[in-house]
Amino acid sequence: MAKRDAVFDFDHHSLEYANNAAGIFKEMRDKCPVAWTERYGGFWVVSRYEDVAKVSHDDATFSSRHDIPSAGSAFSGITIPSAPTRATPIEMDPPEFFEYRRMLNRRFAPQAIEQLKPKMLEFTDYCIDRHIETGKIDLVLELASPVPAMMTLEFMGVPVEEWEQYAEPMHAALYTPPDSPEGQKTRLGLSGAVSDHKDRHR
Repeated sequence: MAKRDAVFDFDHHSLEYANNAAGIFKEMRDKCPVAWTERYGGFWVVSRYEDVAKVSHDDATFSSRHDIPSAGSAFSGITIPSAPTRATPIEMDPPEFFEYRRMLNRRFAPQAIEQLKPKMLEFTDYCIDRHIETGKIDLVLELASPVPAMMTLEFMGVPVEEWEQYAEPMHAALYTPPDSPEGQKTRLGLSGAVSDHKDRHR
């Protein structure tokens, strides 16, 4: 394990990182490939491929577990800072992780996905048709965001017209600085959307 004095001011939510992520990682690999940053309560960052691969395959040493609620728990998942929801199954450790993977693998095997193609095309056509008269479309906001969200809700048996209620808080949690007032509001909204879903779709 690296010494705590291997400090690098790494902030993956900063504007500097958004504008120069590749340059920042190159500097880390050159100067401090296993680094400690004080941001968001402090965490370790590895920047070399070999180290990332080793960490990813060593469940016994490096945990992905996320306890909900997480108050008083050292296991707060892989999202930094910790999110108010748990990403399943990525924020689980074996053997729980493998139980969920076995269930998901059957539903997302190539043959199963092939059967979903007609619905994917239907949602894609719907999104394009909404903007075709203008001759332009925002690839992310008006296609790449709604189609996967609609497919997820269709898959789960939730009305697809509610896709924005769930997709926008999830995306905002990634692009909004977590220590900003907007970030705090976003995280509360994400937690509220999940609670509202549970209440209305039991």
